[in-house]
Amino acid sequence: MGEDRSWMYNERKGSLFSPVWKAGLDTFLDHAFSLPEAAKDGRSKCPCTKCDCGHKRKRDEMEMHLCRNGFQLGYERWTRHGESDVNDQADNEYVGSSDRMSEMLFDAIGAEGVRQSEEATQEAKELYELLEEVDKPLHDKTSHSCLSIVARLMTIKTQYNLSEAGYNEIMNLLHEVIGDEAAKDVPKSFYRSKSLCIA
Repeated sequence: MGEDRSWMYNERKGSLFSPVWKAGLDTFLDHAFSLPEAAKDGRSKCPCTKCDCGHKRKRDEMEMHLCRNGFQLGYERWTRHGESDVNDQADNEYVGSSDRMSEMLFDAIGAEGVRQSEEATQEAKELYELLEEVDKPLHDKTSHSCLSIVARLMTIKTQYNLSEAGYNEIMNLLHEVIGDEAAKDVPKSFYRSKSLCIA
């Protein structure tokens, strides 16, 4: 993929979007409707959060859906619109650093200022403990933590419209492959994974 598509999520807040987002949307629509599939009937798979590439739409319908609902999560690589789903080196840079979860948490809640405080509050102490857990590898042969694994699998579930039963089977296989002891903190079900991400 190579090109930065952070605009898909960073340049849109609710139903408001920036000129950068609109320009990116136009680029996406041009790409989606230039494919042979769209040339057949003038329709292409809609990657909005509601359709999740499950419904084909005409260009104006898709534009309206994307403006209203935004892009489905984790769709920076347009795999349902002709792009390869093989990871390239640039996309894999984050894998070796526990998916940079701690950075994302600090960005999300503005904890950088809290970290520099002389006397940490109870909330700050709890945050530090959470960050230590996030950065703690599952075992000594990986850099992945429990939360980074669950976050990646939840993204895959959403991106490929995987059923809960399919997700649960993948988790069971993961436990079988790496062993219950090494994966003791990794939830075995979608329900428990969701609870971990919400907590």
